[in-house]
Amino acid sequence: MEMIDARKHSSETQYEIRKQVVRLRKQGLTSMAIAEGVGISAGRASKIWQAYIKGGFKAISPGKRGQRKGEERKLSPDQINSLLPCGH
Repeated sequence: MEMIDARKHSSETQYEIRKQVVRLRKQGLTSMAIAEGVGISAGRASKIWQAYIKGGFKAISPGKRGQRKGEERKLSPDQINSLLPCGH
């Protein structure tokens, strides 16, 4: 199967892929075999399995996507304030 860029999938689809990886690992398949069947890399399949082992389904459930408010800004709050006109 051709590998896909999972980032283009919805959170729900990504979660279904993760659950499928867990089901197949429980059946005894290797990460390489799962990767070929599901269309992800073997490393990604292994990371999903390791996360599941450590935290169960909660660890592989969808999280928030995208940058959080105020995260990874280029300027500090003081730098931003120094650029704003007086009175703001």
